[in-house]
Amino acid sequence: MSELSKETIVSEMMETNEKTPVGHALKMLTDFSVETKRGTVNGKAGDYIVKRNNGTVSVLKSSMFFRKYRVLR
Repeated sequence: MSELSKETIVSEMMETNEKTPVGHALKMLTDFSVETKRGTVNGKAGDYIVKRNNGTVSVLKSSMFFRKYRVLR
């Protein structure tokens, strides 16, 4: 089982200062695999698993995560 860091609540980066939560994110500390609607996705240590409020799951590299999301807490 992969180690993971503390769960965070995230919002999508928008041009407004709106802070509406869109899901939860986990920064993984080890390499991992996760099941998505498109099949199994492999990630590396430092990547994020994002679970949106609508139930979709995605894996993002750290650099892309911080371009797309803002950490709310």
